[in-house]
Amino acid sequence: MTEIASQLINGVLIPYSDEDKEALSEYYQNQILTLKVSGVEKPRSYDQLKLYFGCCDTVALNTEDPEWNSKEKVHFKVRCILRFYKSVSVQDDKVMFELKSISYRDMKHRAACNYVEKAFGVMADFLGITVEQLIEETKKRIGNAL
Repeated sequence: MTEIASQLINGVLIPYSDEDKEALSEYYQNQILTLKVSGVEKPRSYDQLKLYFGCCDTVALNTEDPEWNSKEKVHFKVRCILRFYKSVSVQDDKVMFELKSISYRDMKHRAACNYVEKAFGVMADFLGITVEQLIEETKKRIGNAL
């Protein structure tokens, strides 16, 4: 296996140095290569997570539905609606779902962005408002520090 240092530029891996370019020239054009990538990944956003749970709280404060009336219940319901399952099993003729976590440890930046975008849509739909209105109301409540 050959190690070739590359830079990600506009979504394309480019050999980092002349030596890396030379090493890459040993392979055929248009050949599919298997890569093992390492480097610094984009960090999760604390502000995004704070806004997400703030929106969960906004939903809870604006409903009398007993299944949605706490931040924790909203978080649970959103993950269920989005089928955010870690595993599904059958025990004693009952289907059991284990929901995925959205913790820093269990979810990378891009996956978190995708989840939160969909989750905001679910929460806004539940309240009958737009995502923009949900976020605006939440920021008013928790502050514009985001």
